[in-house]
Amino acid sequence: MFLMAIGLVSCGPAKVAVDPGITGDPPGLTVRADWNDVNAAAQVAGARVEMAMLSSGDGPTQDGRAERRFVFLATDDTEFDLKARQAEPGAGKVIPGPIVLNAQARPRRDRDRESRLLSAMADRLRDLAGREWAPLDD
Repeated sequence: MFLMAIGLVSCGPAKVAVDPGITGDPPGLTVRADWNDVNAAAQVAGARVEMAMLSSGDGPTQDGRAERRFVFLATDDTEFDLKARQAEPGAGKVIPGPIVLNAQARPRRDRDRESRLLSAMADRLRDLAGREWAPLDD
């Protein structure tokens, strides 16, 4: 009976190793772009880094700045939050203006993939800045 109890205890659910993760702010960058290109750029960026977009929506605004949030899913089930925010009210509405991008993986941080998602987003926004369209060259 004692051995059976030990066997049952050892067959319980395995504990997941706790990863302290990466400390500090998630990676971010500022790109000069048109605000109306944010959605299209996010779709292309996700495809380029092999992530599926799960959702998008407007985030809370402060001081009249627009914000859009996107959630992506990677092949290993890691979710990535990508946020685009006007650096100042109206930025990118009429002519290309500063747009701040941030990305963060969850539940564990992954600086490499966060940075690749940001770079893909920034590259596509730069391709589209001041234009009606841009080819999808890779």
